[in-house]
Amino acid sequence: SRTVRCPAVNVDARHGSGKADIDVPALLSRHYPQHGPYLGVYLRVVRGGVLRVGDTIAVEPAPWVLALAAAAPAAVLAGV
Repeated sequence: SRTVRCPAVNVDARHGSGKADIDVPALLSRHYPQHGPYLGVYLRVVRGGVLRVGDTIAVEPAPWVLALAAAAPAAVLAGV
């Protein structure tokens, strides 16, 4: 099944207009044609709270990624 992209990604956050003035799926298709408009990141909140500008966050690989890295040759993971 396809992931439905939230339309909020098309809203101008830089200037605060609140208008949908950028077509993110089209930009992804143009610059990353191998992925089409479906490039994204899935995240899971492990602890709730407030995130402010300047705060540090950590992105850790999912356990299945670590298992794959341990089992696969480096060339496979590098896409060679």
